Amino acid sequence: MANIILVDPEGLIKGLNNGLAYLGASLAENKHKIDVIDLNNNPHAKIASFVGLIEKADYAGISITTSTYEPAMKAAREIKSINTGIKIVCGGAHPTIDGLNLMKENPAVDYCILGEGEDAFISLVGPDNPRKIKGLIYREKNEIHINPGFNIIENLDRLPLPDYSLFDKKVDSYPLITSRGCPYLCTYCSVGRVSGRKWRSRSPESVIDELKEAKRTYGITSFKIVDDNFTLNMERAKEICRLFLKEKLNLKWSCPNGIRADRIDEELIKLMKKSGCYLINLGIESGVESIFNTIEKGEKLQTIIWAVKLIKKYKIRIDGGFIIGLKDSTYKLDRQSLKFSRSLGLDSARWTVFVPYPKTKMYDDLIKDKSIRFLRDWKEGFHFGDDIKIVFESRKYPAEKKLEMYYLANLKSHNYGMLSTGGSFMERFFRLVRIIMKYDSLYLPYHIFQSFISFYTFRIKNG
Repeated sequence: MANIILVDPEGLIKGLNNGLAYLGASLAENKHKIDVIDLNNNPHAKIASFVGLIEKADYAGISITTSTYEPAMKAAREIKSINTGIKIVCGGAHPTIDGLNLMKENPAVDYCILGEGEDAFISLVGPDNPRKIKGLIYREKNEIHINPGFNIIENLDRLPLPDYSLFDKKVDSYPLITSRGCPYLCTYCSVGRVSGRKWRSRSPESVIDELKEAKRTYGITSFKIVDDNFTLNMERAKEICRLFLKEKLNLKWSCPNGIRADRIDEELIKLMKKSGCYLINLGIESGVESIFNTIEKGEKLQTIIWAVKLIKKYKIRIDGGFIIGLKDSTYKLDRQSLKFSRSLGLDSARWTVFVPYPKTKMYDDLIKDKSIRFLRDWKEGFHFGDDIKIVFESRKYPAEKKLEMYYLANLKSHNYGMLSTGGSFMERFFRLVRIIMKYDSLYLPYHIFQSFISFYTFRIKNG
């Protein structure tokens, strides 16, 4: 039996880490002792506060996205300084995309797992030789080695249920995964490279069993489906909704990660509404046809318009996701995209700045384009919040215009909390006022009024 600590580094997006919850449950099922250090939901906590756990641990597993790369590596160094014999294992989206460079730049890290980590981590802490574990990056005799392969779990039903009791945080809106993988290759997106292009789904019955257990264990009243492609198989999605109704779960639920406009029909939306769905996110990306087509989603803007009307017909709240600064876009075109978003009548629209990720077509195209000037490494870019880092610019779309578009679009869309994060209420408010004065000063009184409503509503909801 190994003593293992799992670490969720501090990031801007709070909430329970379902990847670590699955990993912790899988390791515990194999008789290992698991503890979680949740720095993300406890931002004032320090690694030094967990010396007792770290000193006893044999392994530390750190979950990393690109946005949490720096705090994750800081945590890795601090853990290694406390226990020099501990083996540090990194997994998640960022190591899967750029694990080799992560290992080169961070000598504190011993292993990186490419793809889904449950089986590979179990093999690593067991008797298996690291050389024989597929999709593993490891050190041996001062050299870094990469084993071929990519970790994909074909039968998701065989995994134990995720264990959120490992976290100190109360389970509010329960994160539910019903499928993994994405068969699409959108030119800007790394999801298919991280979770695999083969879409794998759980049985509808296992999904219902998890929700029943979550009600018993955590007393949940709502959940959110965090799949990348919940409705890819529409008949399966309909069957899950029918089971929600049959079992009388009486839970409100949402799809915040987004569904495709071309993978719904009226019967499905009607069932989603009837079974408790109150919010759907659509990944729209751009409202300009020429830019939308460069994404190669295989959808049409007319399909987006049709889907929005259908979802609104059933009075489900609809959120649209848009990206600023995609390759070939300009300030003028992104202003047109903003106009398009407002014409749809969305309940909310969220705007992020494009960060190009390696192993995507758009990243490769940017590298080859001589008109592009890179301002920083891709992993130093940050695409939302109040500390935007623009990765590249061109003469037709300078970095300062991308920043202007980001703040303007989110102000017009009332995303005040997204634009001013961290600090006390008054610190956030005055930071927001400075942003309004710089980017949309003509509407200062309007934005102040709307932001007070937004902040007040948030505080009521979150105590």
